[in-house]
Amino acid sequence: MKIRIREIEKILDSGWYWTYKLWLVGNLIFSLSGVPCLLALTIELIVYIDDPQDQDTIKWVFLLTIWLTWCIWLGRQCLRVKNAMKYMSLEGTKSGFKSMRWFSVYHLVTLVAFLWLCDGFRLERENSYLYIGFCVGLYTIPTFLRLLGARKAINWLEKRKALVVELESRYGYHEDNSF
Repeated sequence: MKIRIREIEKILDSGWYWTYKLWLVGNLIFSLSGVPCLLALTIELIVYIDDPQDQDTIKWVFLLTIWLTWCIWLGRQCLRVKNAMKYMSLEGTKSGFKSMRWFSVYHLVTLVAFLWLCDGFRLERENSYLYIGFCVGLYTIPTFLRLLGARKAINWLEKRKALVVELESRYGYHEDNSF
């Protein structure tokens, strides 16, 4: 049984899962690198606002705030799932997966608002369907990969947890013991 646990741990540290962890780290770096710039731009807009009633300024503050929340939330959930996979934490991975699902809904709703505010959804324009298709692809592909990877990791960690529980109940094994 210890061998099967080791095999699962090797699976989670190699191949597709190793690539998934790198992809999460890339998402983390990408999302968090934008935070200082977005925060500075938002503060600059608020501080140097000439007319608080100006619709364009309000729109830009709203757009930058949406973008800032995307970056922070995405970075946080990627870090959570990556660390949970590193430490073989089923609860952490489930928590990260739940956060990813909520983020996906929030991201979709705010993406529609973001595009609408940027005038990207004017269907009268030429190539507007191409633009919408591009935005949908930029949303669905990364979202699908994040959710699929976390779900697959949860499946393996559940199998690992079941083996550990079986070892504990049969032989009094405790996971903090070394193999």
